[in-house]
Amino acid sequence: MRQRMRKVNINVHPLVRFSEEQFDEYLERAMKVDDKSLNKNSCNKQRNVSNPYVSFKAIQPTKEWGESAEIRVLKFHQSPKALKELSEKNNARVLVAVKSENTYGNWEYGDMYFWQLAEHILSENVEELQRDVDYGMYEWRMSIYHHSFSEQIEETKALEEAKHQVSQIIGEMLTKNVSFSKLKERFIKGLEEKENRGKYRDKTWDYRSEDDKVNSHISFLCDSFHNMEHIEVALITAFLEHAIVRFKGEQIDRLQGGDRQKRIKHSDMKELVNQTGVIDIINSFREELDDMEEQYKRHFQDAQNYGGYDGNEIAKA
Repeated sequence: MRQRMRKVNINVHPLVRFSEEQFDEYLERAMKVDDKSLNKNSCNKQRNVSNPYVSFKAIQPTKEWGESAEIRVLKFHQSPKALKELSEKNNARVLVAVKSENTYGNWEYGDMYFWQLAEHILSENVEELQRDVDYGMYEWRMSIYHHSFSEQIEETKALEEAKHQVSQIIGEMLTKNVSFSKLKERFIKGLEEKENRGKYRDKTWDYRSEDDKVNSHISFLCDSFHNMEHIEVALITAFLEHAIVRFKGEQIDRLQGGDRQKRIKHSDMKELVNQTGVIDIINSFREELDDMEEQYKRHFQDAQNYGGYDGNEIAKA
């Protein structure tokens, strides 16, 4: 979490860990939340180590805990709104009990910053073992504040959207007679399909600017891709990638002045961008277009030499 995280998703959906009874309780409690109870801390009472709100198992070696560990969360000191933005500057804490090789098999208690735990979750250093409904509600409330913060919408609007999703699930279970097991099976299958589409998907559009016009451009680009063929998306993204690598590489070369070992500071790069940034980008786009045109001509000529061409051959160019 070296950088501020505007969009986060640190949760495991309750369908994955809850029993049917727990999920029914979770849905019922969520529908009762209003703007006055949105910031309620449902995990503010310290639990016994045998009854944690949520627990995790380390699946990767960590600096704090060693090769293996179990981490049980026994209390959230702050309310959900305190965690709307996760960064190293956020001082919201949780009380945890940890048992690992470093504790010689004993439970050791102490506070840790929540962003530290979230970092392990996001980095897939730990996996969730269990959760209860109180933690599910805390996390649901926290996700509403995340959504409000990242999308720059009113908290009441984010709550309304979250409750609408809950009501849709309830409606589907009642009107379509969808069982809990079927719902769970379908959701887990959807998660697996999402993972199979690529691990970079969640990070693809997480950039946000303080300029709303820039955010609008990014949103338009993302929406447009959904209405394009693969070959079109591949061409546009390849062009942008090559152009960015080209002009950023040239800027770094300029600052290094032939000394490959010279370390470039962010302030140096920013100053250069302020001086020649727009010109560098335009030149990079022009050079990349020239290269693409040459590739197209070569491929087009090859197609003619080997018996003509059709739409597919032109697309390959």
